[in-house]
Amino acid sequence: MNSSTTGELRNPNSMRAKYALRTAIILAVAFVGTFGLNLYLAQSIKTWQLYFLTDVTAFVSLLNILAIRYSLKKQIETAAYLMIAGIVLLFPVATSFLSGVGLVLGIGGLVGIYMIATLTLIQPQLSRATAIGIILGIAVILLDAFFPYERLEIRLLTIYIPIIAVVGIGIFSYYVLQEFSSYPLRTKLILFFIIVAVFSVGAIAAVTNSLTRNEITRQVGRNQQTLAERLAFETGQELEAQIENLQSVGSQFGEISQNANDSFVGTNNGIISQILVIDKRWQTAPDNDIVIIGILNNDTASKLRDFQSKFPNHVELFLTNKYGANIAATNRTSDYYQADEDWWKKAYSLGKGKVYIGQPEFDESSQIFSINLAVPISYKGKVAGILRSTFDVTGLVENFQQGSMSAATEIDLRVQNDTLLNGEKITPEELTGLSEAMGSYKQINYRSVPSLVSQQRVFSSANSSAQAAVSDLGWSIIVHQDLNEALQPVQQQTRAITLVAVLVTVLVGLLGFFASQRLAAPILALTEITNKVAEGNLSIRAQIQTQDEIGALANTFNRMTSQLQDTLGGLERRIAERTADVELERLLSERRAQELQAISEVSRTVSTEQKLEILLPLVTRLVSERFDFYHVGIFFVDATKQFAVLQASNSEGGKRMLARGHRLEVGLTGIVGTVSQTGKPRIALDVGADATFFENVDLPATRSEMALPLNFRGETIGVLDVQSVKPGAFTESDANTLSILADQVAIAIENARLFGQTQQARDEAEALYNQFQRTEWKTFSQQETTIGYSQSTIGGKPIVTAVESAEIREALQKGQVVVFDGKNLKAQPSISLPVKLRGQTIGVLNIKAPTKNRTWNQDEINLAQAVSDRLALALDNARLLQESQRRASKEAKIGEVTAKIGASINMRNVLQTAVEELGRALPGSEVVIQFHQEDGKG
Repeated sequence: MNSSTTGELRNPNSMRAKYALRTAIILAVAFVGTFGLNLYLAQSIKTWQLYFLTDVTAFVSLLNILAIRYSLKKQIETAAYLMIAGIVLLFPVATSFLSGVGLVLGIGGLVGIYMIATLTLIQPQLSRATAIGIILGIAVILLDAFFPYERLEIRLLTIYIPIIAVVGIGIFSYYVLQEFSSYPLRTKLILFFIIVAVFSVGAIAAVTNSLTRNEITRQVGRNQQTLAERLAFETGQELEAQIENLQSVGSQFGEISQNANDSFVGTNNGIISQILVIDKRWQTAPDNDIVIIGILNNDTASKLRDFQSKFPNHVELFLTNKYGANIAATNRTSDYYQADEDWWKKAYSLGKGKVYIGQPEFDESSQIFSINLAVPISYKGKVAGILRSTFDVTGLVENFQQGSMSAATEIDLRVQNDTLLNGEKITPEELTGLSEAMGSYKQINYRSVPSLVSQQRVFSSANSSAQAAVSDLGWSIIVHQDLNEALQPVQQQTRAITLVAVLVTVLVGLLGFFASQRLAAPILALTEITNKVAEGNLSIRAQIQTQDEIGALANTFNRMTSQLQDTLGGLERRIAERTADVELERLLSERRAQELQAISEVSRTVSTEQKLEILLPLVTRLVSERFDFYHVGIFFVDATKQFAVLQASNSEGGKRMLARGHRLEVGLTGIVGTVSQTGKPRIALDVGADATFFENVDLPATRSEMALPLNFRGETIGVLDVQSVKPGAFTESDANTLSILADQVAIAIENARLFGQTQQARDEAEALYNQFQRTEWKTFSQQETTIGYSQSTIGGKPIVTAVESAEIREALQKGQVVVFDGKNLKAQPSISLPVKLRGQTIGVLNIKAPTKNRTWNQDEINLAQAVSDRLALALDNARLLQESQRRASKEAKIGEVTAKIGASINMRNVLQTAVEELGRALPGSEVVIQFHQEDGKG
């Protein structure tokens, strides 16, 4: 459908939104269904690849659900790219994990993305999406053909994915065909060529690949089945041959076994008791014991060794009588009595005799797998003894590998229901697959690898004496091969077909591209010129290459463009002038915003500093860094208002000035002196030509300078001096902006000054208090007769005279804890702690150990220190209480004397009462009251 207003050969927005919604719904349904199938397969097969693929499918489903939402909101490009992103994400992941779906996904991804783009996007997004689809299709096909690692082969997915792909592409194709007439000619030609090439080559490749795969699978499976049957029979024959060998050598031991039976007399229980006594001796006796030598070195043992030398796989042989007692052995056995062993009971079979073959066991010392073989020894038709051999089955495994078809073919011996010869367990899933592969072949997951497997039960000759024993073993031969290795020819063929398909598709695409260019070149050229004019390029003109209708259209278009260019020329000049003004205002606004932000950062930083000696250098450094000033200095006006003295600077020259006490006379010297007097900012754009500039050899690079007053409550307390190496670096706007910073710095400086003054006042108050406290404690100690207290294990007593010791003197002098432990031979172990009250030592707490070898630990020292701290507070509280009580008593006594004196009205009584009361208050004192005469006589 063409647009009558724009001339674009594309769908209007309403149609594109409709197709975007339909496409998103179709993809969401397809991916949600795929998610459900993947989840079911993951729970069934339990491989991490399927779990990961399920998670990716769920995420892609969510992307398509979001695409539905954006389609409803008419956000068509967002919806389209969400759908394309889902395909780009899912298809390579699926190809990496699944075998046999890469070709379908590659073709489906290419066609699907192209159709989504065709239905929902316009140029230039359409070209970008098409390029993404082509890259994805080629990448997925090549990934499938040359993926180096093993992948899962799930037949259900190899059927489901092509069906979904065909159905989805069919639906999209229907929508595309509805709008096919509105597409550009070049798009139609390219689309036709690519579709024909992709479907033709893809169909041939898929059919060829499927047929080859099935045939190779059938051939390899039959070969494995034949190999399994042969090895199963050869294994049974090997066991049968070893049993016959034992029976052959055992045939000469019948009479010997019977003689050994006859050597025991008495009841059956009595004979067993005799054997158990020998068994006990056997287990503990040395190797040179006569009983052991008699078993290992008799003639029968020599014959067993001769047999062993001919058949070395029999690593141990021994012969027992019918009671289970050893008669002869090639090696010393662990027990003399064998009748309590399971193998012996089965071989003896209550006197009936039976061939016994045991399950493999791993010998840690020899690192081999072996089985127990036992045959009954008969004499005159009755079982007279048992011959047992320990047979090394390593040879069986070696025969398996020698008989394999190739190095890729592996052979396992299944010795029990769920166990292999090497002890590895077979999983329940593998058991299910192996049961189906019994006597045939099957594709299953074996050892967590997709494999082609055949299984055959071990069997022997029908008329063999060991047939029942071999059958009872339950052994099976498992022949298996990695499915990828088995199908290596298919993969090689697939790679070749894929390369051909990609090459043919690329060639066809190029052919379609050049053909479409040739056929549609005049119209496309005129369309391109039209788009450039629509974009604003009015100087371009269409080339008139033909004299047909297209040439006439190009000529008319050129005339129209010239008229439009003349009309818009004047408008562009006026717009350019206005744009330059707006840009200048924007740059100024941005600069002011940046300066205000820098001022805010500097103010926030300096407001937290309370020490003036740190604050001033911090301000100069921050202002220099934030505003890129060459030099920043802070001057304070002195108390006489005569000089501005430099207090801090960031530059090297400023630091030299600071070192020599640089100062400027207020109102006379330089810009700083002027600002110190006027309290108003001053700018020197060219310091060399400024009359108030003070030339400074320490700052030779200065070209512009600005001085800002530091005003606080209407008074100029200093100047913030900033200098730049650029001429004309400062404006009045800069002065107004930086004045805000200067005011903030002035407030911070005053706050720091107030803080310093407050800190000084506090220190003076603390010093006065400490002096008063020392005086009070000195007076208190002089008045008190008891100057301490001593406590020992037998009791305590006051101290009236000072206790002198080295540790006490050291604690008093240094004001630190002094510890003497048992390592110090010169002094008794002790802890001396200064009793400190607010930093003043008022006494010593001395703790002595009861023993000389005592060592103090840190916990005890910490405990003593804590007690010392609390003792200081308690003593001070007691002193204050005692002082208060003394003063209260004094006031009470004065009040009492005053009351008695006041009660008398006669002068004589008043004097007498005063003398008497003072005498009582001061016992033993002589009290005299005498009036003073003017002439100085008493």
